[in-house]
Order: sequence, then structure tokens, then C-alpha cells
Amino acid sequence: MDIENTGDYQLEKNTDQDSALNFEFLRARGIELVQKYAGTAWTDYNLHDPGVTILEYLCYAITDLAYRTNFDIEDILTEKDGTIDLEKNLFFLKKEILTTNPVLVDDLRKLVIDQVQEVYNVWIERVTSPGGKDYMKGLYRVFIQPVNDEIQESFEGHTEEERQAFRKGITDKVKAVLNGARNLGFDYESFSILEPCDVKIEADIVVDRHGMHEEMLAQVYDVLIQTLNPPINFYTEAGLREKGMATEDIYQGPALLHGFIIDEEMTEKVSIVDPSDLTKAILGIDGVKYLRKLVVTIDGVQNDQKPFYIGANMFPRFLFNLEQPTIRLFNDSYEVVVKKTIFSSLLHKKLDSNKRKYIQGYSDPATDIIKGEYRNITLYQSIQYLFPPVYRINIDEIENARTARSEQNPTLRSNQAKAKQLKGYLMLFEQVLTNFLAQLNNIGEILSPNLEIGSRHHTYFAQPLYDVPAAGNILSDFMKPGSNATYSDWERFKEDTGNGYIQLLEKTIESDDVFRERKKRLLDHMLSRFNINLLKYPVQLYDRLYKPQGETEQNIELKWKAGILKNLVTLTRNRNQAFDYTAPLENNTSGFENIMRAMLYLEGDSKKRISDVFEKLSGGKVTIKKNEVSSRSAGHPASYEVNWDGQRLDMLIEEEEMNRLLSAPEEAPEEEDDDGEIKEKIPADEMISVPRKSIIFLKEGIDYANYRIGPEINSKGFIILYRSPSDRQWSRVGKYETRDKAMAGLNDFINTLKTVSTETEGFHLVEHILLRPSLESKSFGFEFHDEKGETVFKHKQWYSFEERRKVLQAILDVVGTEEPSAEELTALLNNTCTMVKGSEALSSEVFDHFMRRLINSLRESQNVATVLYPCFRNTVKNEEGTQIAEDFFRFRITVVFPLWPARFQEKAFRQFAENLFRENSPAHIRIDFKWLSVNGMQKFEEHYFNWIESLRTSNETTNNRQEADKLVTLLGTDLR
Repeated sequence: MDIENTGDYQLEKNTDQDSALNFEFLRARGIELVQKYAGTAWTDYNLHDPGVTILEYLCYAITDLAYRTNFDIEDILTEKDGTIDLEKNLFFLKKEILTTNPVLVDDLRKLVIDQVQEVYNVWIERVTSPGGKDYMKGLYRVFIQPVNDEIQESFEGHTEEERQAFRKGITDKVKAVLNGARNLGFDYESFSILEPCDVKIEADIVVDRHGMHEEMLAQVYDVLIQTLNPPINFYTEAGLREKGMATEDIYQGPALLHGFIIDEEMTEKVSIVDPSDLTKAILGIDGVKYLRKLVVTIDGVQNDQKPFYIGANMFPRFLFNLEQPTIRLFNDSYEVVVKKTIFSSLLHKKLDSNKRKYIQGYSDPATDIIKGEYRNITLYQSIQYLFPPVYRINIDEIENARTARSEQNPTLRSNQAKAKQLKGYLMLFEQVLTNFLAQLNNIGEILSPNLEIGSRHHTYFAQPLYDVPAAGNILSDFMKPGSNATYSDWERFKEDTGNGYIQLLEKTIESDDVFRERKKRLLDHMLSRFNINLLKYPVQLYDRLYKPQGETEQNIELKWKAGILKNLVTLTRNRNQAFDYTAPLENNTSGFENIMRAMLYLEGDSKKRISDVFEKLSGGKVTIKKNEVSSRSAGHPASYEVNWDGQRLDMLIEEEEMNRLLSAPEEAPEEEDDDGEIKEKIPADEMISVPRKSIIFLKEGIDYANYRIGPEINSKGFIILYRSPSDRQWSRVGKYETRDKAMAGLNDFINTLKTVSTETEGFHLVEHILLRPSLESKSFGFEFHDEKGETVFKHKQWYSFEERRKVLQAILDVVGTEEPSAEELTALLNNTCTMVKGSEALSSEVFDHFMRRLINSLRESQNVATVLYPCFRNTVKNEEGTQIAEDFFRFRITVVFPLWPARFQEKAFRQFAENLFRENSPAHIRIDFKWLSVNGMQKFEEHYFNWIESLRTSNETTNNRQEADKLVTLLGTDLR
């Protein structure tokens, strides 16, 4: 092949026989190596040489190993029961690994049609606004068309209340599906059940005289029904393969329950009934020549061959009476007589066959299940069985020699020793060979994310070499003392899976350090298959600061990566998924939150109250006491100690700073009693969050290097001293009877501080789109800025979203004409806007110049190439009347972190976390970050969880609006 001309690049397959399968090659290579290393020490290399004989048997054994290595990977991975453990080998079903959470609008539509059987079709349309580019994007309106049978049942013989309940039932099901699959930064503004718009059709059709006319007429009705309401069907994988679709195309999109829906059938909502489309559909039927007449009547209005526009909340429904058909067939000038009974039967059969069929178990199991043949790869038969009897290493010779031992025959004893020596020498080679088979048989275990395999960790595998003639004579030293290497002793030894021989193999084959290093590389390899590159910095910092008992950094890293691999499908498939705010809070986290928590190695649940940990640990028992130090006369300031649930935390806060922090609004210091204790105790939440050094203490206080344990001055007990790295003075923080009790108390105290940090590591994620005001509320306004960025005019009053849209569209319609009228624009602006600039233009000449510039600016604002100005700026006001930019709600989220956990106090970690969020979030999402103190987090969580609960019940209540407005204010405020 001429690669240079074709541009194709190929890797040629090596068709040469594997050298490991070539006995002659192995033998020649072996002799070559022996001659190289043995030199003249080996006297003979001919066939009769025993060394050559041993080499030949070893070469033969290697070819057997190579033969087993060439088994299909399916056979190698097959267990004894004939199955392959998919989970252990990280094999995922197609519907798991190729599908995703819905991303496109059509993906969401497929999900609804699949899961809500009362829905015939559904359309999801964006909420748009003319003028500015910063309107509230990410909002959708949902239009639902029920199945025709459901409509008939709800209309016939039911009251209006019952029909409304029917509609609400369908709407609630659709809401549940869409909210459960909602993506980050998106929401649904409204859900509407479409009303039927009745369509009647009269037609005279000229057809061929041949053929079955009842079948032809039934086909005409069927085609008209499908033209007005295009069907959506479910397909099997086999059916789509017959259509030529590739596997990755078939499984693209969300995983459905009842089959596959193809994109071609996801048509737009029918908004126009065009007679020409109906004519084209009828003429496409075999046997139809032409139409003499076509009359379309829609909701009682007869149409004269012009397109008829259907309302946004309606869908066309073809009405017909089979007893009195309005569609007639003609053969030349004569009407064809159609037997109504046959016609009706054929039409009903077509309608029944066209009803949506929900396929159960749509995926063909044969295409998903990997099958192989169990090969028992570990089975090994010793090469010693192949040796001629003259070598005296078969089992009979050795066992007989044991009998001769009692006769004290020197010759027999010498032969016994030689045979055992050769046997021990050969078993060294055979142990390597059988270990190779164990390694080959455990390929699935090697690549598995399971860290525990049997009683030990493994990436190298070995197996005992029992199938050797008289192996018990060689391995007898591993038996229990008192054993005589009898048959029964040997059998018991083999049955003991923890005998000394096996322990030696495990200890020799792989150390713990080797396992951790190899397993880490293997897990990294498996993660890279799914394009996941984990930076271990979060784990390193976690281990350095918290030092979990019984764990090392390597073990934590392995468990971290293995856990991500085990949950790979859920984490990656739902990585852009938002949380379902209509569901209870328990275990209700978004897919995006889950993958970020996994990558940051956060153990907590982000939907819990992070600041609650202080109440759980302290029970509110926090006191502040002034600590007068003896060194004050030397210029050292007084400090204050914090007693937290009986544990003394000396924050070393200077007296001046503490008085300011604890003072009333008038800056009056707290009154103290005779013991120096403040009379009005500060509540636990305020106490822990107010002093800045209390936050630093959660990091510095978990370091043993900052503590000292020593005897009390009077030698009565032991004291614990603490000193912050930033301070010069040691503070006494505890006293105990013995050194052991002091150490135990210090351990408990440090573990308590670590618990505070680890249990409060988490975050809250706020989607700004969910904080928006209702589009029906009078909360929307706008401003127009000229090319200099100066405001020219703005809204005269606050509008609803739709009202503002109409005002902006009217302004753009005026300036969009070929010759825009300045007078018409002026009148429109005077009615709807307040002029900020240009109101001083009194003379007609100045006014005309101003209007021409304004018209040009308005036109330029609609140019997509315009970067900043001129432009419209959309605004929103909250319940308190505060005005904010509307793009606050557009594809924007805020991530709220606690500032006090030890790991989160590291500036490098905070930067790492922010960068990780930006890298893994959808490209259109803008992210803001808040790092809050305890006090700030408590303020935030108070409103955040009230808002979440109001969202769950109803997102249009007054309480929801108030809590949302408070959150908007808090997110724009420095809460630290």
C-alpha cells in the first residue's frame, strides 16, 4: 500500500510465531546462554547430557505456559461456574457506560415519553427575550400532549374539576421525571397540558381501479393521522442495527426503560396545519393519482387552502366519523363503493398497530454478556513426571528409598540424597512456572478495584507446588513439628491454607510497599481508560493534617481511587446533573456535587447543616474566662481561655481584641465577676465563630508539635501546655494525675478537633436560576446604554417577563424597519420608558440628531459582534425593591465552603478546590465561591435550608420568595 499517496496509516500485525511457543528456538537460546555463562565448566552439550535434558523439559514447560497465555481473554477471565465477574473486571453494560444523563432537549423528551405512558408527545421550549443578551437564560416551558385515549376518557362524562385533576396527575408525573434529570443551571418555568384543536378533512381522491379500495382508504386516514400527530416509536437494538446504526449511536443519550427512540422521530410541535402538507402525504400513497378536492375545517372554521396557525397551547386532532366518511375515492368519474365494515376493521387494525409499544428488556442479553470457556489455567503438572526412571525422582523411587533408610545402606542413602537434591533444584524452576500460571489466572484480580483479595493484598500471585512427585519430602520442613511426612500428614498440610510454605510464598512474592505502588499504577491505568486523571493532593493534605489511625497516605489514596472506579458509572454519567429540589433532602445530592466531593476526597454529605457539628460536640457548653498570666508585668497581654464542653481551649486572644469582640453595640465591655468570668455567656455558635484565632486553632490545635506534657511545679500531677507557632508564650490547657492520663486526654482532645474538621468538610451549591422571581411578577425592567456606556432610557414601570418582552420587541420592531420613524419611536419610548439622556434636546434639529444616533445605537446593539456597548441591560427587583442585574440568574452558581476545617484553611487547597470546580463544571456555567466562618455559615444555612424546603413544597409561595431574596442578598455580601 502506498501510504504516502493514500494518507492511510496502518500497523502491520506481526505474523511470526511467538518465540515462547517455539521449542527449537527456546532450546537453542538456552544452550547459547549456558555456554555464555558456564563456559568450560560444562563439559558436554550433546543430547545425552543431563543438563541438556533438564533444559529441554523446561523449554517444553515454557511452551505450555505460552499456549495458555494465548487463550482468548474471555477464557482467561471465566470463573469455574462459567461466568465472568463484570463488576470485578470493570466491564460495564452498554446501557450503563454509553448512556448519559439527559443533555439535549430531545434527551429530556425521550425520558418523559419513556417513563410517563399517559404522554403521547412532549415539547420543551426555551424562554427567550429580545433586546439584551443577559436575560434569564436556562429556563424552559414544557408542553404536554396526552395520549388520545386519555383525552377522550377525561373529556367524556367528567366534570371540569375531574378533568383538572387528570391534567394535574399527568403534569406531576412529568415534573417528577424532568426535575429528577435536571441539569446544572436549568429549570422549568411552566408545565402546560395541550388542548385539542379539532381538524376535519373532506377530500375526493382519484385512485387506480385495481387494488383493494377499503385498504387504500384506511391507509389515507392513517397517513393523515400521522401527518397531524407524528408518531414516536420504541425500537430494539437489533432493529436499529438492521437500519445500519452503530452501537455508539444507538446508546447515545439517556438510558430508557422501554426501548430506543430515534432522533428523526423527535419532530417539532405542529403549529401550522398546511393543506399542501396533507396533499403531499395523500399523494405519497401507492395507487393515488391526484386529488380533486381537499377542504380542511379547523375548530369550525373552513380553510381555503391557506396554512392555519394553531395556538401555542393546542395540538391538532383529526376527527372523523367512520359511519359517514368525508373522504371519498373515485375511479375516473365514478365514486368507488367502499364496504364500511371492511374499511372500519382495516383502519382499526392500523390504529392499533400504530399505538406505541413499550418494549420490556429491550437490550439483547446476548450482546451484553461476555462469555468464555473455563480453562482451569492454574492446573500445573510437574515436569518431573517426564524424566526417565534413571533420574530416580519419581515418587516410587524416593518412597522406597525411605524404607532402605532403616537398613543403613550407604548406596541407597546416597542415591536418595542425590534424587532429593535434583528434585529441590528442579522445584525452584517449577515454582516460577506455577507462579506464572497463578499470575495469568488472576489477571481479573490484578485490574480489579477490589483491594481485599483473600487475606492479603495482591498484584503478584503465587500458588503452592504440591503436584510434584514426593514433594512432601522437600517441603517437610514447613510441616508442624512432630510430623513424619506420612500420607495423612501430607494431606493435612495441603489442606491448611495458612501453612508455613504458603506464608513464605506470600511474603516473598510481594511486600506491602510493592503492592501499594503497583496497585496505584494499575488503578491510575484503569482511571485513564475513562479519561479521569486524579491529583492526589487532597489525599496527601488529608493524611498530613488528620493522620487517621491505622491508615497511611498510600492506603487512603488506594481506597479513594478504588471507590471512584467502583462508582464510575454513576459519577460520570450524572456529572452535570443538578439536585431534585422537589424530593426530600435526605440523600438528595446532585451528580455534580457527588463527583466533586469524590475528587476532593470529602466524606461528608453536602446537604447537611455543616455548622451543626459544633452543637453536637459541645452541646452549647462554652464559656469564656479571662486568663491573667504572671508574665503580664513583662509586657505580655492578657489572654482569654475558651472552655468547650469541659475542655479548655486557650486561644491567646489579646485583651483589647476580645473586649471589642465581646462588647455590646455601644462598644461597652462585658462586666466580669470576681473570678474574671464574663457574666453573660456568649452562645456556643457565636463564641466559636467570633475570634479569628479560634478558626486557626482548629488547624494548629491538631498538631502534637504544639503541645508539651510535663510535671506540675508542685510535682502533683502533669500539665499540658499549648503554644501556637505564631506566639511566644506557652499556655496551660489541662492538668491530669499521671502522664498517661495526660497523654490520653491530649489524644482525645486532638481527635475531637479532627472530628470537627472532618465532619464539617463539605460545601453547599446554590443555583442562581432557582432564586429567580416568578416570571408573572412585576419584577422585570431594563436599561439601554449607548456606545459610551451611558444610560439613555430605562423602564417606566416594572413589568412581568412577558410584558417586558413585548415592550422590547416593539422598540426593536420600530428600529428594524428600512426607514424607521423617529416620531413613532419617540411616542413608544414616552409611553413605556423614562428618558435619562436626551430629554434636554429641545430644538428640532438637536432632537433629530439625537434620535438618529439612538436608532443607530439600537440597531448596533443587536449586532452579535458587539462586545459591550451599545446594549440593553436587563434588571430585576426583589420584594424589598433592591435592583440587581438579571444575569445574576443566568447560568451561574455559587459554591459555599466552610473556612474553619483544617484542610480548608490551607490557601493552596482552597485554590485547588476552586480550580477543580471550574475544570469540571459545564463550560457555560459561571461559578462564584464563598468561604465562610462559622458565624457566616450559620447565617447562610438558616436561610438556605428554609429556601430549600420552600422549593420542595412550592416554588411560588411568599415564603420562598422571601428566603430567595435573603439568599440573593447574602450571596452578594461578605459573610466572613
